[in-house]
Amino acid sequence: MPSKNFWNIRRTLTVLLILAFIPFLIIFISTVFIDAKKIYNDKKYDFLNEVRFIAESENNIDAIHAILKTLSLEPSFKKFNQEEIHTQFKSLVEKTGLFHNLLLVDPNGNYLLSAIDVGNIGPASDRLYFRRAIETKDFSFGEFAISRSTGKPVIHFAMPVISEKGNIISVIIAVPVMEKILPEFNKLPLSAFLLDEKGIIVKSSDGKNIGKKYDNYEKILNVNEKNGVLSIKEHITAFSKIKINKSTFATIVMETPLSLFSILVERGFFSKTLLIFIVFLISIILANLVSRKLIIVPLRLIENHLKQSFEVKQPVKIEDSFSGELETFREVYNRFIDTIHQKNEELKQERNFWLNIFNDIPDPVFLVDKDYKITVANESFLNTFKLKLEDIKDLHCYDICHKTKSPIDFCPHRTILEKNISTSMEAFFPELSKWFIITFTCFCPSEQLQGTIHIFKDITELKYAEEEKIRIERQLLHTQKLESLGILAGGIAHDFNNLLMGILGNAELALINKESLPTSVIQNIETIKKITEKAAHLTRQMLAYSGKGRFIIKEIELNSFIKEIFELIRVSISKKAAISLNLNEKEPLLINGDPGQIEQVILNLVINASEALEEKEGLITITTGKQFCDSKYFDNTIDGGIRQFKEGEYVYFEITDTGCGMDKETMGKIFEPFFTTKFTGRGLGLSAILGIVRGHNGAIRVYSEKGKGTSFKILFPAIKPTPKSQDAKEEYQSLKDKTFLIIDDEEVVREVSKKMVELLGGKAFIAKDGKEGIEIFKNNDDQIDYILLDLTMPGLSGEEVFRELKKIKENIYVILMSGYNDQDVSQRLVGKGFAGFIQKPFTIHKLLEVFKAMKN
Repeated sequence: MPSKNFWNIRRTLTVLLILAFIPFLIIFISTVFIDAKKIYNDKKYDFLNEVRFIAESENNIDAIHAILKTLSLEPSFKKFNQEEIHTQFKSLVEKTGLFHNLLLVDPNGNYLLSAIDVGNIGPASDRLYFRRAIETKDFSFGEFAISRSTGKPVIHFAMPVISEKGNIISVIIAVPVMEKILPEFNKLPLSAFLLDEKGIIVKSSDGKNIGKKYDNYEKILNVNEKNGVLSIKEHITAFSKIKINKSTFATIVMETPLSLFSILVERGFFSKTLLIFIVFLISIILANLVSRKLIIVPLRLIENHLKQSFEVKQPVKIEDSFSGELETFREVYNRFIDTIHQKNEELKQERNFWLNIFNDIPDPVFLVDKDYKITVANESFLNTFKLKLEDIKDLHCYDICHKTKSPIDFCPHRTILEKNISTSMEAFFPELSKWFIITFTCFCPSEQLQGTIHIFKDITELKYAEEEKIRIERQLLHTQKLESLGILAGGIAHDFNNLLMGILGNAELALINKESLPTSVIQNIETIKKITEKAAHLTRQMLAYSGKGRFIIKEIELNSFIKEIFELIRVSISKKAAISLNLNEKEPLLINGDPGQIEQVILNLVINASEALEEKEGLITITTGKQFCDSKYFDNTIDGGIRQFKEGEYVYFEITDTGCGMDKETMGKIFEPFFTTKFTGRGLGLSAILGIVRGHNGAIRVYSEKGKGTSFKILFPAIKPTPKSQDAKEEYQSLKDKTFLIIDDEEVVREVSKKMVELLGGKAFIAKDGKEGIEIFKNNDDQIDYILLDLTMPGLSGEEVFRELKKIKENIYVILMSGYNDQDVSQRLVGKGFAGFIQKPFTIHKLLEVFKAMKN
């Protein structure tokens, strides 16, 4: 391992040397290449200038053109003076040395004369130079051709002789000496070629390739310029075009082997580069040797110290001495080790401080990394979930929070990692029987998201409190529904009782004098009285539904009462239902109640139990007993948490069946008005039962399981037995010399009540409302002994009238009349100072009983 690390150092030093060498090498190569490029370009342009000089300055084509132009303008040529023309031709051939011969032909190309006798020659009409002269009427040239006599290239020039009218008279033909046309061509030091207008080599510096087409002529033609240089295959080719009348007469081409590579070789570039690389390799070797002694060896010592520090897991100082910067490093390193020792101690103290705070947090908390693994957990978490510290190493957050083997689809941990937001959720842990709200938030040490923090808050008590609140609110809503319907029923019963008061009172008054009435009339009146009493019983049923139904309160021994009505119970149920009595007869089970209402409760519950059997065989059991009930017991009753119940002894009867049972949703609705599970039911049976039980200050407990059966338990306050007095002949009290004030808004009630008072020997004032009654009392307060006051009237209510009457006279006897029962009235007006109460409709006997009780 050390050699590997140190080889890295050596490689680094080598790389540094290379990096230092590269700029020098780049500068060297760039300089050499720039110089070579400059030499290359200079040679190209020198080469081109030399060719151009020969093509433009050292040829005699312009002189030949001038001579032929001058001759064409001579009068001797226009008049065709043969002798003079011949003399001029011969003189030019001999003196200038430019021409081999000069000839003259007619416009048809037929030979006329020449400077040198050439014998019989053919016409020139088919020659290119002749055709061009005829077509252009100007100086023209022909093709290069190889002379058959000399074997050398020759070319002809032609110049037409034009008359004053513009007609061609004749054509002058010149045969020049080729050496005189380009006198400097043979002096070129390199390969040179003279090309005709078709690229055919007509002359070369070495005399070779004559008559062949020049290989690169097409590339020369592609260059629009007159002069140019081409780089072709490690060669450069310079060319210059000779123009006559804007047409290329010939092209001079010169080639030489020239390239950047040849220039670099010529300048010694490669040998110098090789030398530089040799020097560089020697530098690398020397650098490695020096670095080994001054760097590698000290670093090995430092490595051994660091390795020792890692093995003992405690930083160790370097005791060896070094030189130069490594000695400075050793001193700095030793100071650094001292600082590490100090910081480790501080970190240890700080870690313990925060760890204690973390463990003192009462809520379970743990940290989760990006792989869903729990990394740290506080003691509260371990204690709550009954885990040990080593247990969390293999746990994931979903093992605890979701009880799954993999992350759920909507994993809060993943949401935080993706969106960097906090969230929370509620969860129930059955194994702990606890509710927790779990808060998931970011864990971002050094401002980098590393995972999440899971914080558990125990909300079990809060959850149960919320559930209790919801249960109470539902019960309250249920009670309010029943109260609303009860108020409606109670109001109807009250108004109906006022009407029955008139019917029952008049019927009873008529029967008092029945001796004077025919038998048929007496029978009719008695029938009216019986029907009225049944109607009064119906109103009591309505008041019972409204929870105000303590009408005829008697002492009832529950066991005896059930036995009395058992036969009625038995015939009211299905023949497939067996009924069993389980009565506690160890002691009397006494309650105060209306026998008719208690009978209705028992019958309705037994009939419901029979129907729950659904035409199947089953068992219905009626159980009685007595028990002590505290306030907690009533929490599980229908009105638990809504009504206040007194602690004490309660008598109960419980009706149980083995029928179909009910689910929780149905149990929550059975006491709602008009709710029924029967096809033809009206949904008022259990509502009326609840009203009757409330009117008796009782309670109801219901238990049911779907498919197993239902149990209704009805509880009433227990009473002690009262001593029975001996029967005595009913004594009717006379109201003689007593004056009554009757205040009621119903005329029939006023009239019947007045007749009853007068029949009993008294006198009566009547008033149709409270205002009139107060006025009558003001004027007759010394005569009026008793006041019959209706509780519910339009305008001033009975309570308001009572207060006004008390202002007039403090000591007065006021008997309240109402269609409601005495319980409801006493709850509203308890402690107000009323002398008594009588419920409508009432009879003469009931009036005497109230009067007697008032006097006592």
